[in-house]
Amino acid sequence: MFNCTFNKKSVMKLIKIGRAQNSDIKLQSPYVSSNHAEIVLLDNGDILLIDNSSNGTLLNGVRVTPGVEVPIRRGDQVTFADTPLDWNLIPNVVVPPTVKRIINIGSNNRNDISISGNGVSRFHATIREMKDGKWFICDTSTNGTTVNGMGIPKNRYVPITYKDTIVCGGVPVKNPIPKPKCKWWIPVVGLAAAACVALGVLFCVKGTDIFLPTYTDEEIAKMYGNSTVFLYGSYHFEVECGSLDIAKLPDPDKPGRPLYSKFVISDGHLMQYNGDNSMDFTATGFLVGQDGYVASNLHVAKPWLSTNRKYLSNESTIISQAGDLYRSKLNKLVSSGYTEVIQYISQIQIKGVSDGTLVFPNGDFLDMANTLNCHEVISSDDPNVDLAIFKIRASSFKSTSRSYVPIKYIRKNSPDRGKHIVSMGFPYGVDIFDNPLKTPIQYNMLSGAITRNDNAYTFGFDGASAPGASGSPVFDKHGRLIGVLCGGIADTQGFNLAVRSSELEALLKKAKITK
Repeated sequence: MFNCTFNKKSVMKLIKIGRAQNSDIKLQSPYVSSNHAEIVLLDNGDILLIDNSSNGTLLNGVRVTPGVEVPIRRGDQVTFADTPLDWNLIPNVVVPPTVKRIINIGSNNRNDISISGNGVSRFHATIREMKDGKWFICDTSTNGTTVNGMGIPKNRYVPITYKDTIVCGGVPVKNPIPKPKCKWWIPVVGLAAAACVALGVLFCVKGTDIFLPTYTDEEIAKMYGNSTVFLYGSYHFEVECGSLDIAKLPDPDKPGRPLYSKFVISDGHLMQYNGDNSMDFTATGFLVGQDGYVASNLHVAKPWLSTNRKYLSNESTIISQAGDLYRSKLNKLVSSGYTEVIQYISQIQIKGVSDGTLVFPNGDFLDMANTLNCHEVISSDDPNVDLAIFKIRASSFKSTSRSYVPIKYIRKNSPDRGKHIVSMGFPYGVDIFDNPLKTPIQYNMLSGAITRNDNAYTFGFDGASAPGASGSPVFDKHGRLIGVLCGGIADTQGFNLAVRSSELEALLKKAKITK
């Protein structure tokens, strides 16, 4: 729930002071707390001081009460533990003459729209209504703000309309922008715009991307970084050989033990599957749409279809190797006198069986308490289209509580060779984290350029790749999804492959995932 009573004194700026890396004014003294104090600048020139520390804050020699807003004036002696405030670091803020109204959002009761939630900051975001009728939103929080599922850059005003969906720190916020009244000239403008488009087509004007906003790699990562998820999965193999009763045969490699029909591969050898020794893997996925769907690769949903150089010296799949190793066992039985087995060797059928896939959202600790189970919804029927879609099983989980890739921002046409790209994922799996149980997992960002665009299903781009990055989203400079990373040569520069985003759009449509 939220309150929406507009205050006369709006917050213009929140200044965080302390030893923390994200402090606006960073102090070095060991006596200063990480988040020692805050200074709030109001639109009428008033200044408020809030102490959050252990060792206290002094105002003109008197310790202020922690957690209480205290009015201060420029020139006052303010001391944070043993460090005095440098007033030169506190800007003079005034309401720009082009601003008609300011609406503050956050958990503090001074905000115009007061919301609560674990991810909501005290002064989370600001909406400005301009005198020309336009509206803008600015994120000033710790956990971010999304507009239509896209994370917006911090401390930067982004245009919004009455149709946009706003979520602050995982909490939906009622859009305060009123629906505009219908005006007679709008159809006229629409006709004029249509005429311009027609003229553009007539004169073969190419590259309408020039009208789209462009973003830096960091801004795109800010928008979509928290849509990435770390995937951990496990699986084993099962075998059938026609009517052959495998359990009645001995294991040729372990005399006295029966042959098994469920197994795993370990260091190039078969081992009996006992329920606890699954083959595991890590990969990347990303939230797409509003309802907890995760896009990744076919070889992530069915990892036995992937290649693994830890086991292989060629490009055959893991399930192919499993078949070769099992046939080798049966051939050993034939050599040892079980000649009746020879007729069944050609009937061997190996299938991979998933033992589960777990989801860890970016920024969470790699702890079982944070896991989200997911299941495969749909995978591509074409092995050339390395795509799959999962669904997070938790009924309470919604992508709108985090940033996600809106389906409408999936690019439909092919990207051009030489164009810049940026991707986020988890190469090297858990090996890249110093201590994933104590440090939140964090995506790695890769940037490069499209190097080849001659395949019907994929395109190539440069940049160093590594196992674990499979399933990473790939964006263009306009923040549109253009592909899903599906392969490459590890630890090299210049050979990565991504499935085209148009194929993902088709798979979503086939699964009737539309929002």
